[in-house]
Amino acid sequence: MTLVGAGARIGLGCMPMSFGYIDAASEDDHAAVIGRALDLGVVMFDTADVYGSFTNEQLVGRALEGRRRDATIATKWGLVAGPTEGIRSPAMPGPNGPPRPCARPSNGCGPT
Repeated sequence: MTLVGAGARIGLGCMPMSFGYIDAASEDDHAAVIGRALDLGVVMFDTADVYGSFTNEQLVGRALEGRRRDATIATKWGLVAGPTEGIRSPAMPGPNGPPRPCARPSNGCGPT
């Protein structure tokens, strides 16, 4: 897969599907949006483990089931959410960027 070509100029930011701007839409509704985006040529989907406390990455993964080879997923890791789950809440001093905690999600060891 290449990100240089038709449909590659636009991606879908999936954060609002489970974090920040949550509305009454169901997971099925969000999966339908992701599926329709693929149908329209969107190939890059942006997520992060901090969006909805790991639920956003899971939602994107389920929505892409059976079509995973058609998509590129961009994710961020090492961010720490505060008690209000705000990315810049007062309880959060900043990214948790030491290599060991950041490697855990990517090697299958689960959330840090």
